Amino acid sequence: MPILMAVGFCWSLFTSYTAQALPAHNDLLAQSAERQIHIIVDSRKALDNGDKTINDHLKVLETLAATKHSAAALVVIDEIISIGYVYLDKRNLYSYAYFVNALLKPWLDEVGLKEVEGQPYDMVYLRARMLRALAQFGRNKQIVTYLQSLAPEYLTGDSDISPELGTEALRISAIFASRNQQELVHRYFQVTASTENQELRKSVVQAMYFQDPTSIHYIFEHTPKANLTSGERVYILQRLFWQNKEQKILYQWLEDDFGKWVANLPLLYQSVLPEVFTPSCQWDNAQALYDFFNDKRSIFQSSLQKQLSDTAQCLQVKQLQKPLLNDFLTTYN
Repeated sequence: MPILMAVGFCWSLFTSYTAQALPAHNDLLAQSAERQIHIIVDSRKALDNGDKTINDHLKVLETLAATKHSAAALVVIDEIISIGYVYLDKRNLYSYAYFVNALLKPWLDEVGLKEVEGQPYDMVYLRARMLRALAQFGRNKQIVTYLQSLAPEYLTGDSDISPELGTEALRISAIFASRNQQELVHRYFQVTASTENQELRKSVVQAMYFQDPTSIHYIFEHTPKANLTSGERVYILQRLFWQNKEQKILYQWLEDDFGKWVANLPLLYQSVLPEVFTPSCQWDNAQALYDFFNDKRSIFQSSLQKQLSDTAQCLQVKQLQKPLLNDFLTTYN
């Protein structure tokens, strides 16, 4: 049965947007941090509902990237990461990178690469997320190299690197790991098994963002038998699906080990696994998700239908917005 029949969702494209007047740029920057955050959040909701173009949403981010409020800047950065995951493909990777670097350069100049002793937590966290965005979506090779250089030191569990920066350093190291760096995933698992530093363990679990096939296969093979909690196993699965847009190979490997993964999970976790296997707003991934779970136990079916319905709506909006995004990004080439 085709996935569209399974979700019973109408796939007609939106034909118009709800007109929404935006405050002037100077007015946006004059708002409080709380108000600026609300503006960004409301703008994203309107985008996801099809009530605003992505161009208008990105213009909000353009303006508020110049905010003086670190809390609002952090929301801008998280939006940059979120949009990157949903909307990017090979055609607009580099245009988006120019956009990201242009928006975040003032904050990079403000906070710098290196942590400062005694700095407030909000700046520590902002720096970590900013460097992550610049490395992953700004494709900034200098920052990629810098974060990769921090990872081995942080993995020792005996460094002054904050957990916030350490986590992002581990994530970027995993994302950019090549076939020649397969020992990295072994090291991550070794640390989770041996460290008594709970912050470090949490960082490693939250950084299983590997994309090379050998590392992914290692994770599938070793996670079920590793000394990990059910929550940690589910988190690792979710990140693998979120990070990897080409998911057919994930399902192929998971098919053989699915019983091992599910056996030790509480029923609550089992019941939401289709939502853990996020299709990342990709049509072929949604079809693979449906094919994988449709003939499995009834415990999965409610979560499966919810995930397919959410993905169908995301795909509708994305299909209409992608050309607008590409046009917008031409100004950053």
